[in-house]
Amino acid sequence: MLYPSVKRLREAFPGKALRLRAIMEECGDQGEELEGTMDQLDTVLDGHGVELISGSGDTAANDSYFPDVQALYVNMGDTYTPTIVYDLVDERYLLTTMGDEVEHLQNQHGIEVW
Repeated sequence: MLYPSVKRLREAFPGKALRLRAIMEECGDQGEELEGTMDQLDTVLDGHGVELISGSGDTAANDSYFPDVQALYVNMGDTYTPTIVYDLVDERYLLTTMGDEVEHLQNQHGIEVW
């Protein structure tokens, strides 16, 4: 499993980096466990809930628990505010923005996002 570095997390979320990384490493990354992990990250980040990025395409994720979902992210209130994303296509946690993740899914994987 790939995670954002503690250094990058510290830059984006001062005082929260070690807790965020521990949650990602200790909690699950499948189905209900992933949902719980993202909820915990949302709590630490004081986000606005966990949102889904849905889409379809030849390289799209096909998770039985999250059908048509390509990524989950903590809603930080703005499309280009740094957040934690779990990318179901690449199966990894990212420190990015929701907008950049949508562009990644479209440009790198050819996924039609809705």
